[in-house]
Amino acid sequence: MEGVLEPPCWDGNSPNPGLKPLAKNLLQCLRSGSNVALEREFDANWPGYLDAEVTKKRIAVIREIACGPGMHTMFAALFNEVDKRKQYTCMMLATFMCVVDDMLTLLLSHPEFLPTLTRMLWNKIDIPEDHRGPPVPAMHVRRSAIVSLSFIVREQSKPPGITPFFEHLAWLERIAFLEKLCDLGIPAAAVANLNDREALNDEVLVGKGMMVVRTICSGADTSQGGSEKCLDTLIKLRAFEAIAQHAIAPSNLRPHMLAVVETLTAIARVAGIQKLEEYPGLMDSIQTLWVRRQVPDPPIPPGQPWDSNKVVAYAAAELVAYVAKVNGRPSPIPGVMSRNTQEKVARREKDCFCAGCGRRPDVKGIGGTPGFFRWCRCSRCKVMRYCSKKCREVHWMKGHWNECVPLWLVP
Repeated sequence: MEGVLEPPCWDGNSPNPGLKPLAKNLLQCLRSGSNVALEREFDANWPGYLDAEVTKKRIAVIREIACGPGMHTMFAALFNEVDKRKQYTCMMLATFMCVVDDMLTLLLSHPEFLPTLTRMLWNKIDIPEDHRGPPVPAMHVRRSAIVSLSFIVREQSKPPGITPFFEHLAWLERIAFLEKLCDLGIPAAAVANLNDREALNDEVLVGKGMMVVRTICSGADTSQGGSEKCLDTLIKLRAFEAIAQHAIAPSNLRPHMLAVVETLTAIARVAGIQKLEEYPGLMDSIQTLWVRRQVPDPPIPPGQPWDSNKVVAYAAAELVAYVAKVNGRPSPIPGVMSRNTQEKVARREKDCFCAGCGRRPDVKGIGGTPGFFRWCRCSRCKVMRYCSKKCREVHWMKGHWNECVPLWLVP
């Protein structure tokens, strides 16, 4: 993600007058409270606005909204508990602004922003139909709040030239922010969404909600300087039970089984493996996922999420191997190494393939792609490898943006 370009202009003067019409259209949609008009504006000028690249143009438009009365208008609409439709529209626009670090800091500086987000995460009331648009189910309101929270707890961009001292300060600030989330009950609301039957078929609620839980795990790892308060909250949230039930009955969340297994692994590494072994049928289900590695994947239409059976199987095997290692027993799944061990062992070129197109590297003139040492990898998760930058961009837009998690977020 692109870092902060320049300090924002707070005196109401436009940082880029040429972009004023775009910001004006977004603010008009906000004032009218029409989420339909806002979605139409996003589709016209910002297609895929949640996963679109953070360009200089987009940053300038976000700052144009923040200058002058724009931010005041957005806060006034967000804190208006009477007009739920305008509040929902405002949350969509706030999510659009959360991608820039200094705008996110401005949003969090208001003392009522996070409490309002908490109330929207617990929302169970549908927005009725009126002249501004069709009815909005309560699940869509919670989805909008979960997406905003996922952008807030994401890994912050690191400007060039940052020193280890400032990295340590940023980590302490992150711990303090996670503790504030725990005090407000926001993590509890995120976990509650994973227990919501309506949310089981909604990929945004489930995928983003589990990412928030993994982020809390990163702040609860006391061996890495984490917080005891985050660890206590993680144990009290019953997050483990909320996610373990999805691993036992994976039919509802089959496209997100990799996120389920990785989240269970993160919780087990932080909170211990006792619950993992005591939960009835959980380890048997995890080992069953390893057996499914040889089952061919069904044909999935382009753009729809689906975790490969082989990828899910190896993630499950790592979890089984970790539990066996903690208990001092050999792994029931032989030949499986942990992720850290896999990074130390050089993979043979003939066993590697491009995550975008699936092609093999050029080995003795067979493969058609450059040698493996010339490939590029995802700059965020450092796991996926690609034969070209084009394959990396295509794979990101096809869905890797929704499953890509920095390695440091998963203990």
